[in-house]
Amino acid sequence: MNKRPTDVLDNIGDGFITLDNELLVTCFNGAAERLLGRKAEEVLGKKLFESFPEARGSISEEKYTAALKNGEAVTFEACFDSQPYKNWYEVRVYSYKDGIAVYFTLIAEREERFRQNNEDLNLLNNLNNAANRGESLQDVIRLCSREMLRIFSAFGAAVYL
Repeated sequence: MNKRPTDVLDNIGDGFITLDNELLVTCFNGAAERLLGRKAEEVLGKKLFESFPEARGSISEEKYTAALKNGEAVTFEACFDSQPYKNWYEVRVYSYKDGIAVYFTLIAEREERFRQNNEDLNLLNNLNNAANRGESLQDVIRLCSREMLRIFSAFGAAVYL
């Protein structure tokens, strides 16, 4: 039962990369390859933001640089709008003597659930406010119908009321 750390890291679901103090990529696991669409051979030994120029100036660059400077762990969420990285990510950065270790995972589904929950809460809040104002049942149903139309049409669905 003597698994090498690289074997373990290549089989976890999170993307995992390590960067030295100059932001050179020193480790790039299998999940990082899948999530970022690059082979390890393409990025190992190169500066991260030369291999991924789309991320230059992003929150990732800011947080990685700060973690190197301060030596503190950092967790953040980021949305990238550029293909092929277009997605929501949760990123955890840990400092160590020779650089930083970065774990990242996709969280788009979680963000969508959060957005939907907020819309549901807003609808309930609006209905509650209408009822508290003493509006008629017909007005409350009309408000509910407008909100449903707004929500469903945002997804391109046809709504017939």
